[in-house]
Amino acid sequence: MSKSLDKLVPELEVLKKIISAQDETIETIRTENDKRLEVLRSENNELITEHNSLLEQLRLALKREFGRSCEASPGQHDLFDAAETEQDRDFDTDVTEAASEPAANDAPNRKKPGRKPLPAHLPRIEVVFELDEASAHCAEDGSALKVVGEEVTEQSAITPAKISVLRKIRKTYACPTCESVQRAPKLADLLPKSRASAELLAHIAIHKYQDGLPLYRQQKMFERLGVTLDRTTMANWMVAVGQKLKPLIDQMRIDALAAEVLHADETTVQVLKEPDRRPDQKSYMWVQSTGTGPPMVIYHYAPGRSGEVVDHLFGDYRGTLVTDGYAAYQRLAHASHAGCWAHARRKFHDALQVQKGQRTGKAQVGFNFIQRLFVLERQWANLSTEQRLEQRQLIAQPLIDDLAQWLEKSLPLITPKSQLGRAMIYLHKQWDKLTVFLQSGNVPIHNNQAENKIRPFVIGRKNWMFNDSVKGAESSAAIYSLIETAKANDLAPDMYLRWLFNTLPNADTTSSKALRALLPYGVDPDMIVQSLADKALSD
Repeated sequence: MSKSLDKLVPELEVLKKIISAQDETIETIRTENDKRLEVLRSENNELITEHNSLLEQLRLALKREFGRSCEASPGQHDLFDAAETEQDRDFDTDVTEAASEPAANDAPNRKKPGRKPLPAHLPRIEVVFELDEASAHCAEDGSALKVVGEEVTEQSAITPAKISVLRKIRKTYACPTCESVQRAPKLADLLPKSRASAELLAHIAIHKYQDGLPLYRQQKMFERLGVTLDRTTMANWMVAVGQKLKPLIDQMRIDALAAEVLHADETTVQVLKEPDRRPDQKSYMWVQSTGTGPPMVIYHYAPGRSGEVVDHLFGDYRGTLVTDGYAAYQRLAHASHAGCWAHARRKFHDALQVQKGQRTGKAQVGFNFIQRLFVLERQWANLSTEQRLEQRQLIAQPLIDDLAQWLEKSLPLITPKSQLGRAMIYLHKQWDKLTVFLQSGNVPIHNNQAENKIRPFVIGRKNWMFNDSVKGAESSAAIYSLIETAKANDLAPDMYLRWLFNTLPNADTTSSKALRALLPYGVDPDMIVQSLADKALSD
């Protein structure tokens, strides 16, 4: 019996090793399976996150395409009425405290609908209706009727456009004794040897750059007036005009850099014929707008969106630059960089748009905080700089502190790729720039001014789609600059351009003083009106 056991011992040891190896193999397989399962779970979570993100983007795109564009949130008419003194309140549930202005239909002094009188400055042409001689007698006794009153009705009237030929006749004089010859002096033209007068050039520029009317449509309009004016010719005129305006734009850029506050933004533009670039590549139109001092709006074309363009436009600017947070502006080491709360609010609004059902939670809370800030700023719009700064530090600073506390608490709990995550991450990264306004009464809380100034170009771009050449894009930038700066200074752009195009050819473009006297913020509006009136009489 013992001998049999002795024979079994080695076999038992072998079996133990086999079982141990199998256990190790099973454990390895289990470990590998656990790792694979963890990877699959991670990948599944990423796919779910990506799926949710794509769904949010789809819902947001549908909202933007078919929904209302107003950045309003429902139930805001009585929001933020309660005093905010509880520092440890639950921000996530306190969603009833938001901010907004009263709706339009709640306005206490809402004007009743009705016809407004026609502007008093328009000339009146009277058409008088009277009884004829036969009817101006009483039907009963034949007595002559007397005028005892009148009924006046006013209608808007317009004189259709007409084209005339401006003949500039320059007399030549000769001495009968010595036969010397002398010609009468002649003022220079904006485009020498061109058949286009200053008035026609201004007319084409206003229609294209202010009214968004492409040149091919203007060509059709001229044809209806009996004039053949090719759009290629008009395009060449506009390019030449833009080049003539360069000294004015250069002077305006120098003056703008002296402003304490500047706004900046950029948008895409397509240029078909640009060296070493495909026709479908994006180029950019940049805009600078002064926030303090004389109102100026300056457009600049560039093939890219790089930091070199920022260096060219702003140099060593040392004021406060308000932007949407684009990183290239950070190259300006001497400038103070202010952020845009409108961009931050828009991102929270997008997060609200993609939510299903009732708008609640962190997206609503973040939106409410920012909306409250806008309401306060509207209330302080007419205050002096010192008074606005005082209100900001007294009222806005505690609101910003509460928002910072809520952001710090909520940021770790959100999904970064969601619309809410993007909104909160933007707010977190831009925080230092967004809070610059608390230290100044001059700095606005948003960059809407630059966005509003670039909008006319965007609207025009929808009509004429692209520029043919770089010179065309640069000329467009110059003409847009003067039109928008004229509007910012309450000048009628058509009158200003007509006057400028007549005056510029005979001005000293090497003198900063002379150039400033031609720019919208340096010219006397009454002088423009008088000058145009005198020219009309002389013609």
